[in-house]
Amino acid sequence: SRIDGRDAVAEFFNGRAKGVRFVEIDGYAGGAWTLKGELKVLFAFTVEDGLVREVEFLAGDFDGISVDYRSAKP
Repeated sequence: SRIDGRDAVAEFFNGRAKGVRFVEIDGYAGGAWTLKGELKVLFAFTVEDGLVREVEFLAGDFDGISVDYRSAKP
């Protein structure tokens, strides 16, 4: 499904993003949610002019995707 508009997106993530860690995904801004140490979902952010314009949810097979937990800054 698709959520449009900053208010709708903010409402969707309100309280849900507590377990998400900032990461770099293939060198770009993103987030990662893990369960019991296992990566479950990646959030790939499209950032334009300092604003998040799109969030893509990635789940399943993460082979070939570089996730860096150390260098990412919020």
